[in-house]
Amino acid sequence: MFSVLLWVLPRRHAPRAGGWFVAAVCLAVGGAGERESVAADTKEATLGVSIVPQDAAFVSSTLRLREQYDRLMASRAVAAIKALPAVKRALESYEEGRSTPGSPFSTFDAFLQMPENADAAELLADMISTDSFVYGEPSCVSFWRLVRKLAESQQAAGFAADGESGEDVMVEEEDSDVDDDDAKEDGDAAADEDEEEESDEEDEDGMDLDLGVDAGVDADRQARAVFKALADNLDLIVVPDLVWGFKTTKRAVAVEQLERLETLGGMLLASEPDVKKSLTRRPVSGGELLVYTFDGEMFPWDDLPSELGDIEGADKVIDRLKSLDLVIALGVVGDWVILSVGDSIDHLEKLALPDSGRRGLLTLPAFRPLVKDADKRITGISYISESLSEVINTSRSDVEAMLPALDDVEGIKDLPADAKEEVRGLARRATDEWAKHLPEPGPWMAYSFLSEQGYEGYVWDWGRNQPFDGSKRLDLFEHVGGAPLAVVVSRLKSDPKAFDALVDIGGAAWKLFGKYGRPRLDGEEGERFDEFEEHIAPLAARFIGIFRDKIRASIADGQIGFVLDAKGRTKKLQADLPGSSEPLPLVEPAIVLPLQDAKLFREGLSDLFALGDELTEAIRDMDPDAVPEGYRIPEPEKTKVEDGTVWSWKLAGTRLDDQIRPSIGLGEKAAVLSFGPKQAGRMIPESRLETGSQLTTFTEPLATGAAVDFAGIVDAVAPWVTYVTRYGCVQSRDGSVDPDLELSASDENDEAKEALEQVKVVLEAIKSFRAAVAETAFRDDAMVTHWRNVIRDMPAK
Repeated sequence: MFSVLLWVLPRRHAPRAGGWFVAAVCLAVGGAGERESVAADTKEATLGVSIVPQDAAFVSSTLRLREQYDRLMASRAVAAIKALPAVKRALESYEEGRSTPGSPFSTFDAFLQMPENADAAELLADMISTDSFVYGEPSCVSFWRLVRKLAESQQAAGFAADGESGEDVMVEEEDSDVDDDDAKEDGDAAADEDEEEESDEEDEDGMDLDLGVDAGVDADRQARAVFKALADNLDLIVVPDLVWGFKTTKRAVAVEQLERLETLGGMLLASEPDVKKSLTRRPVSGGELLVYTFDGEMFPWDDLPSELGDIEGADKVIDRLKSLDLVIALGVVGDWVILSVGDSIDHLEKLALPDSGRRGLLTLPAFRPLVKDADKRITGISYISESLSEVINTSRSDVEAMLPALDDVEGIKDLPADAKEEVRGLARRATDEWAKHLPEPGPWMAYSFLSEQGYEGYVWDWGRNQPFDGSKRLDLFEHVGGAPLAVVVSRLKSDPKAFDALVDIGGAAWKLFGKYGRPRLDGEEGERFDEFEEHIAPLAARFIGIFRDKIRASIADGQIGFVLDAKGRTKKLQADLPGSSEPLPLVEPAIVLPLQDAKLFREGLSDLFALGDELTEAIRDMDPDAVPEGYRIPEPEKTKVEDGTVWSWKLAGTRLDDQIRPSIGLGEKAAVLSFGPKQAGRMIPESRLETGSQLTTFTEPLATGAAVDFAGIVDAVAPWVTYVTRYGCVQSRDGSVDPDLELSASDENDEAKEALEQVKVVLEAIKSFRAAVAETAFRDDAMVTHWRNVIRDMPAK
């Protein structure tokens, strides 16, 4: 069956987010062995990652794919899908095509039936059946560091560019729209003159290269910045070395196919003797490779735009690129088919093959958790080294690289020297404060394995200064409504000083603008600033005070929960839409917060409501036409519920179902922000979490926990699929849909009925993935996520 990803934990950096997708599709592995030493154990050494060198930048391994595929194809869920009329027709059409002489399918089938091609197809299937991996050498770290530097230089150049270039483009576009007759008659002559003038301007400016940047950004500035970054980092201009490995039980066939490929390559390159010399056979430790070398000098560098010569450092960059080779190698090394792309094949001499005496990746400390679980049926392994983690994640240098460009920003570059120093000082202060809370990257490793109920796995992150607190149990799970479709609860480190520092920095920035920016505002803009300063700024300061002294102070221990549910039902979502004969689930997102002082939180809410009325009056004072005379923010509707109170506001003018209302629920231990008062009422009382309860109870101290009722989500989506299908049928039949109509099965045409029957089967098959949970805690100086899921095949008919 499928191993589907259960969820995505909140990550501190976007480039790493994909690393939390731990469960793979159709992955599993057999071998295991002693827990003490991977390299020395025969079973563990059969894992592909065991031959990867210790200094690998990253690794991704997939194992036992064929076994998982066979299980999937033997499942009742797949059998049900294959029995669908549309699928049966597609399969029958394919089989008919295979038996029809001259058809593409029969031609391809005949091609595969040739002995040598059949051997190649079997080899390919064998290569991905049991164990495959891809890893990157340390050169990948250098390459990615260069990518980051280029991005930083381009961003800094764009950040510092004059805003005037964008205005010029707009003017040109507006002029081009003029279509009066005189302009058309003079167009040809004007075009010739414009071309000459533009050519002269380009000569004066130095260049006008199209580097794919936005029209409003100074392309010349960015081009020069990029080439300067390249010239300053010549040592980082490398060909990243990547290696793919595929375990094979058909080594003899692999050798034969390699010889066949060499013969074919020689025939194709026979007309190019110089190029043919680039195709050679090379021995490596444990095997032999077919190697093709693309010399950097062979690239048509003379065809590059001549304007590149005007950019400082361009010649150094081109010389560096000329010195690089691109080497593609394919061959058989031990029991592995190896594909390598890089600047040479030297890195393949580091493979930790059996009897080589070299220590492989699994001997690193980061893999000790995997070694301890080596008796599990491992399904996949992933790894990112600390050096690569430092490069791909956000760091202090990302912001510091932008600071020098501040002096060239429009509105700052003309300031006196002392003013610029104040701006730079504030920017450095903001950077220092931000850096205090920035996680420090470390190595990262994940693995998954088959369990009795489905799939299971761990993610280990050795990054430091994490923003999560895993010292206590997440008791907020008792206020999520009992059995939501999905829930995530985290506890973040609480740092009141960080909030105060942020407020101080924001206030300092506003004062700086008032000191140096206000004198430059003339006329209406200056008046608007003064009005904002008089009417709105004091309210903003009061809002910050209320939030800090009452709202934030009343919330307990940094927990926050996100809930998704669909227990509400409606037959008419919105007045302008047709109704439904069957109830439709309402999507219900919510946020839940723990309270340590419910009375103080209630006072804070009251103060915010009052502040909202004052804000309305302030806006009216600034612009009498902005808010109708006598308008006030509507009073909320108050409802008593079990263990608390819910306030809700009708969404006037939207004509949505009255159940959909912004709501605030307040009990003694929890506050709920939702779009449904009934949901808020369900979440206030304490209740046992049922979602994912067959997998965990979330009783241990955790930093984050999550549970998903995947089958429940499918059940919530299904009625909407039917509703939309019926809507489309009526739209197609009548040209429009009457809002007073109630859509029912009688509105379905024959095609829709058939489609909905097939969709029902597909959705039931998808529900084989029942539920999933994840728990994140701190263990052995690492943040560890343990995830599990439940997969059950469709019941027999």
